[in-house]
Amino acid sequence: MSFNGPIFAVNLQRYRALYNIDPEHLAARAGLSSVRLALLMAGQKEPTGAEVLIFSDIFLCDYNDLISDKLPSSIILLEEFFKKYTNINDEDRINILEFLFLSECQDFLDPPTPFDRQNLIVNFKKFSAIYKEDEVKAAQELRLFFNYKTNEIKINVFNDFRQIGLTVWRRRLDNSHISSLYIQGPASRPSILVNYAKDVFSQRFATAFAVGRTLGADGPDNDLFYDGSLKEPQDNLVNQRANKFALEFLVPKDFLSKIPHNTQWAKDKIIKYSKNALVNPLNFLDALFNAHLISKEDKNLYSNLEIANEEKIDPEFIAEASPELKERKLYFLQRGLSSDYVSLGFKAYRNQLISAGKLTEMLLCNEPNELWEISKLYHENLD
Repeated sequence: MSFNGPIFAVNLQRYRALYNIDPEHLAARAGLSSVRLALLMAGQKEPTGAEVLIFSDIFLCDYNDLISDKLPSSIILLEEFFKKYTNINDEDRINILEFLFLSECQDFLDPPTPFDRQNLIVNFKKFSAIYKEDEVKAAQELRLFFNYKTNEIKINVFNDFRQIGLTVWRRRLDNSHISSLYIQGPASRPSILVNYAKDVFSQRFATAFAVGRTLGADGPDNDLFYDGSLKEPQDNLVNQRANKFALEFLVPKDFLSKIPHNTQWAKDKIIKYSKNALVNPLNFLDALFNAHLISKEDKNLYSNLEIANEEKIDPEFIAEASPELKERKLYFLQRGLSSDYVSLGFKAYRNQLISAGKLTEMLLCNEPNELWEISKLYHENLD
């Protein structure tokens, strides 16, 4: 089978630019000579079928995307995204590209239902930029949709948001100042990436914040949120409204109203109820202030309080018996492999919908024994 050399050259160059890989390293990864790669990138030689497959593996794309004259929407999206955020380093470029790859894989493994295509995130009445407190009402309505009790604190909000047509991925990013990012990418479902480098309470808040931006009438299709977006929302009206949404969703006013003597606060009491609400003290103080239960002076007085990370429960991480197993499970979770996603992959494999090779690719396995290791850590059967 022959391929159009110039078309392949254009697509190869764009993918190379996305990954920011210099020709020397790309040639080494592809097992090609620098001369052969130069000819392919110049469109002076047609690629072989094996070469097309090699590059599709490197760039985590369908081989058709490399040989088609129709530009994949994912390339346009990511080119615009990386042009907007020029300070994303090479490691996080790969993290973001793999995050979108996982989202596309999930669409394949678990095709969106009609409910998903017309999901709550799309059809939910977006709060306007006009009416005050619309974001609070939106949070209350969403809690009602999930059948939360009015004062209930739910631990696994990540999974709940996945039920309304979002994909929520928790993956460690190299830049610890990035809290989360939201992309309406080539996958059918909008996708949120939460930085696993953050503590789990910060991840909960960052996820709710990103959902708030999604529900806002003035929220963008694609955006990246730094710590400052969440900690200093007063600098940006859009962030301020998303911040209020997140606070009401995670720490509802009815929860605060049932705290004894809820206008009298001291260090130990703030720590106690922050832990009960599964948020960091700074977010809890913001919730109190919004509910007029603490003065600005006292809020500032206690703003440096912290909770030790070992006291925070991660709903998606069940500690293994040995430190070695715990470390390996954490490694895979930080790469975005949630239990639900891994289960979908192994189920498709057992039902003979995908091969072992495809499953290995979908789980981002880098080493020969990683698929077997993942099956053991996630209690899945490879037979």
